[in-house]
Amino acid sequence: MGRIEKQIKDLNDCTDEVTKHMLQHSLKRKRKYEMLKRRSTNLKLLTLFLLTCFLIYIMVAIIKPNSHSAGNIVSIFLNNGFHFFVVILIGGLYGGIRFVDKKKDEAEDKYHAIRCEIIDKSKDLWKQPDQWKEREFVFEMMKREFDVNLYHESK
Repeated sequence: MGRIEKQIKDLNDCTDEVTKHMLQHSLKRKRKYEMLKRRSTNLKLLTLFLLTCFLIYIMVAIIKPNSHSAGNIVSIFLNNGFHFFVVILIGGLYGGIRFVDKKKDEAEDKYHAIRCEIIDKSKDLWKQPDQWKEREFVFEMMKREFDVNLYHESK
């Protein structure tokens, strides 16, 4: 499975190895979701920045000096390879945003599913009354250390 976080590994005997692996798996899914969420935000900001800069450039360099002739504006825009490159770049970034957002949504669904599985199986994972008290400690530790909420199933 890979490396288990120290806080999860150090849980006492009331939490078995299978449960520890489930907790680690939920943390892995959360981290993947957060990474994709950051990547999506960064791509959106980069695309917005480039689009804004390009539109300002078009306004200042093409539209203002040639405002008397729409034909000139279109001709100048279409005759410059740089414009085509920037349009393709912005379109590619938009496609990248769509791709990363799809992956982010899938990662969020998987993260939510493993959280719900832990919550649903908690009665089986901590069967004894003394273990049930340990469950509260585990849930609190996951919330405090890793911001993984195992108390409620809602996203």
